[in-house]
Amino acid sequence: MSSPAVDLPAPPGLLARLSSLSEVVAEVASLDFATVSSRDAVAFVSSLARLARFVSAAQALAARRVEETAAHVAEGFRDAPALLASAAGVDRPAAVAQLAAARVLDSSPDTASAFRSGQLSMAQAQVVASAGPDSGALLDRASKVGLRSLQDAARKLRPSLPSRESQESSRMCRVRTEHDGMVSIYARLCPEEGAAFISVFNPRRDRVFRAARRSRLHRRPSQYDADALMAIVADADAYAEIDPLDGSAPLASPKASGRRRYGGGSGRGLGGGGAQGRARSRPRAMVNVVIDHAALVRGERGAGERCLVPGVGEISVEAVRGLLGDACLRLLVAKGSDVVAATSVTRTVPASVRAALELRDQVCAVPGCDETRHLENDHVREFALGGATSLENLARLCRWHHQQKTFRGYRLLGPPGERRWVAPDGPDG
Repeated sequence: MSSPAVDLPAPPGLLARLSSLSEVVAEVASLDFATVSSRDAVAFVSSLARLARFVSAAQALAARRVEETAAHVAEGFRDAPALLASAAGVDRPAAVAQLAAARVLDSSPDTASAFRSGQLSMAQAQVVASAGPDSGALLDRASKVGLRSLQDAARKLRPSLPSRESQESSRMCRVRTEHDGMVSIYARLCPEEGAAFISVFNPRRDRVFRAARRSRLHRRPSQYDADALMAIVADADAYAEIDPLDGSAPLASPKASGRRRYGGGSGRGLGGGGAQGRARSRPRAMVNVVIDHAALVRGERGAGERCLVPGVGEISVEAVRGLLGDACLRLLVAKGSDVVAATSVTRTVPASVRAALELRDQVCAVPGCDETRHLENDHVREFALGGATSLENLARLCRWHHQQKTFRGYRLLGPPGERRWVAPDGPDG
């Protein structure tokens, strides 16, 4: 977005009409939606969502203009994010992110046009623009897939990983106390660090979820996440063997032997380092890395080669080679056995096929579903009807869609990458 040579006023009457629009929206917001018909409620959701996209685009672009012209100074704000945060009632990180997205659009005219026309949300526009020259390939997909699937597609189009220096400079963790006394945590970790954390966090979250279901407790997924995080913290507190500040004697005696220790030792990652820590700690959770053999040998990825952590994303070959001596790393080297062609004559999915399936279906295979938790393996063509236990005939479905397919007659049709979800009375073609 280039600045005009002079400041021009907005078209006559436009700000007045915007004020009138605000009054209309305020009237909608004051409705007693408990009395609105279900059909009208759906229509309101769709219309307001589209309106919100326009508002988000206009607000970001207007704030970008404030930043370019330093208009915030005359208004008494130190910078444009401060003005935007005050006007929108959001915190500074949210305002900074919105302005960063607007800057990215400067180099992507097609994405900016789609953003202005309400075709893309702020989050979608940021993902599409991040693909650089290949952003056009994502524009059509944006309206057909969920945000998570769009992010995965953008990562695959990215020509290369950010430099290690860039990753290190954006690495951070912020802990703050909110207005209601709750504590919020936000972190950005290097890919291999994130993979190490997820390898510990996900199994713990699954155990928390299963225990809650056995007790007939039903909570939001985010609450299970919080339970899992605090369980890890409890382990760190109860079984710490070395003072993480100076490596001296234990802060407290472990409450049980052989339990996993978090922290202590040197270096980053979960589980700590040092001979004492390794000798007395439980084996760490496993991190799977899929890498092409040629890339591993060469030390860097070539065109079309893979080096990634399923469920996390790309990781540099340098980082993988630096972790080769770590017991928590398992390499799935893409050479020799073709796991795509692996098949079993039993219903049980063999390890080689399961690894490839988890890599391919990192979200529910039903188009438009972005669920990543508690995915279940499913035979697309039923095993009892002759369906093979092969990668081609397997899909990972969320629990809801798996039940819909198993008990309500819904069908998953088409090959991987071209899946279609068909209702019981829908056509096969």
